[in-house]
Order: sequence, then structure tokens, then C-alpha cells
Amino acid sequence: MTAPKRQNGHAVEKVERACIKKLRYPNLETARAAGLHYIGLGAHDAPKELWWYRCPHCAGGYHLTSTNNGRKFNVAIF
Repeated sequence: MTAPKRQNGHAVEKVERACIKKLRYPNLETARAAGLHYIGLGAHDAPKELWWYRCPHCAGGYHLTSTNNGRKFNVAIF
């Protein structure tokens, strides 16, 4: 068994899943606006709710997610 690949102390697979493969927003206002816009489109595949979080991997950027694990904030509540 081999250890997972690491970069800057973080498992590369986790960073790719949590950050690299997601859209990065430069600030909270932009992330919330994008989330509200996406929800407002009403597409059949659009989530009913989205949450924002500050990314620990990309120097202060923000991401959106459709899964809330209790450490994220709803884009519709401010």
C-alpha cells in the first residue's frame, strides 16, 4: 500500500475534489451572486439550495457546493 500523493501537506486527491475541479470566486459577494443566479435559473438539474465556503486551498477564494456538512453557509441567507 502506498501513501497518497501530497502537495503542501495536503492529499492531492482531496485538494482536486475540494478545490481544483470547482469554480473559484474571488470574494463572497461574487460567490453569493453566482449561487443565487444559478438557483434562480430553475433548471431541472439545479439544486434547491447552495452553500458557500471559503477555500483553505486556494488563497482565500470561495466555492459553492450543493452539500452542507454544517461548516458552510447558505447563499440565500446573509
